Amino acid sequence: MADFLNPEAWAKAETEAAIEAACRGANPDWMAAAHRGIKVLAHRRQYLTSDDLWVWLQDLQIRIEEPRAMGAIMCAARREALIKPTTTFLPSARPACHRRPQRVWQSLIYDSPED
Repeated sequence: MADFLNPEAWAKAETEAAIEAACRGANPDWMAAAHRGIKVLAHRRQYLTSDDLWVWLQDLQIRIEEPRAMGAIMCAARREALIKPTTTFLPSARPACHRRPQRVWQSLIYDSPED
């Protein structure tokens, strides 16, 4: 039951339910590849967006039935301390997203190139 006296808790529960539903509808091979991809990108880049991960996944040609599962991938990476959110947002370059703002994430495992 929704907790209308605690809107923050209600919103968090709704968000978690939506992410769980997206994960259930996602191709498991895609989810595994996306999880691997976020680790690769976080090692290579100090800052990244979900667009960067979409580009990385593009060449794998794995079918995705549920693109909303990308949110679950980014949240999992955050929980695993691979990335952390910044306060910066950039317009998405993906045509399907119509330039909607997307969060920029900072890598917590970035392998800085040696000077």
